[in-house]
Amino acid sequence: MSQTFSANAEDKLQFDYKSSYYFLGSATSDVDITLNGTILVGVSNTYNSNFVGYSYTIPNSGNYTLTFDLTVFDYSGSSYNGTATLSVDNVRLTSVPEPGTLALLATAFAGLLFYARRRRK
Repeated sequence: MSQTFSANAEDKLQFDYKSSYYFLGSATSDVDITLNGTILVGVSNTYNSNFVGYSYTIPNSGNYTLTFDLTVFDYSGSSYNGTATLSVDNVRLTSVPEPGTLALLATAFAGLLFYARRRRK
């Protein structure tokens, strides 16, 4: 499963995930969560009964593809009996205000304080 999105530098990408498996035999499972091909999370045969939170700061503005991948391997060559799941929740991208926006807000606040002070006199 994958999703492409646009992000600005310093935006925060956050999500929660959990993986579970139950195998009889020699099967294994790998979970890879990647961003533009770079592995953010890579685990094998990990059983998480609770969601695990993950956070990543976007380095540069641009388009990104977030991919969640669950692969099951059977090394014996025979069919395996079991299940593997990857659950993902609360995927969010939080924008961090640009410095110019913060400067404009500070200037407006200072102007309001100046106006209130002059009005009192």
